[in-house]
Amino acid sequence: MIFFTQARCKLSAIVIGKNLLVSKLQLRAASQATTGKITRRMCFTFALLISAFLQISFAAPVTGRVTDENGTALSGVSVTLRGTATGASTTTDGRYSINVPSLNGTLVFSFVGFTAQEVEISGRSAIDVRLAAATTQLNDVVVVGYGRQRKVDLVGSVSMVNVDEKLTSRAIPNVSSGLTGLVPGLAAVQSSGMAGNNSANLIIRGLGTVNNASPLVVVDGMPDVDINRININDIESISVLKDATSSAVYGSRAANGVILITTRTGRGQRKPSINFTSNSSFTRPTKGMQFMADYPRALTLHQRRAAVNTLPGNQIFKNGTIDQWMALG
Repeated sequence: MIFFTQARCKLSAIVIGKNLLVSKLQLRAASQATTGKITRRMCFTFALLISAFLQISFAAPVTGRVTDENGTALSGVSVTLRGTATGASTTTDGRYSINVPSLNGTLVFSFVGFTAQEVEISGRSAIDVRLAAATTQLNDVVVVGYGRQRKVDLVGSVSMVNVDEKLTSRAIPNVSSGLTGLVPGLAAVQSSGMAGNNSANLIIRGLGTVNNASPLVVVDGMPDVDINRININDIESISVLKDATSSAVYGSRAANGVILITTRTGRGQRKPSINFTSNSSFTRPTKGMQFMADYPRALTLHQRRAAVNTLPGNQIFKNGTIDQWMALG
């Protein structure tokens, strides 16, 4: 093929396999050096355009159909060529079409609720894919109201925390403080670190009232239980009901949300498991008091202290009584 540019540059293009060879045949002599530079730049730009056009023409389409495990077509599945920005999505009947250079590379199929799958093209122009559902989280059982339900069947907003060995091994003073950062939408505010008064105030999805904004705590179906009186080693799971849909069974008491706690129970066909935890400590007063050796000297010290602002007749102990105790030794 022979091409002429606007600057009278005569080019010869030959396609050999997948390569494009461009050569210059004749160039009109220019009297000025600047004219020659401009001509060469225009020739080079025109050669690049031809090369890009031929590369696009070499890209072959890859088509196919994406279905689930039951053979139902999946619409909106993302189909991308790994390592590039080339991509497409499936139609309502699950079909797709994507241009792949030289029919080489890897196609990545991804969809919400399904496991992503990578398929090698290996020169094929038609590839059908069957995606498997990601059931790892959808089959989890959570406590809802007075029963249990799978996550896949839930309508309301529910979060669950499984109390395992990693959680119980932490230095947690109480259950309310242990929920810090474990449940989205649950704020645990601890205002004091004093022993015995280091519990956290739990608030679900912000402050809903200026009065009592604490959620309802239900332990094994029993409502209105102090969450900090429960041993964290006895808890199996904690479910947090955040909206009105999931907590409607408790009525007006669930206006600020519900925290459901399920304790550990025996399971059939399982061996008994016993966990033992022991804590030992030594206490020593930081400032001790020195006691007097006998009772008369203690009365004497008390009498002298009371004599500063008290009349002798108004004192509790009489001087004669103290002298009698002193005489007894």
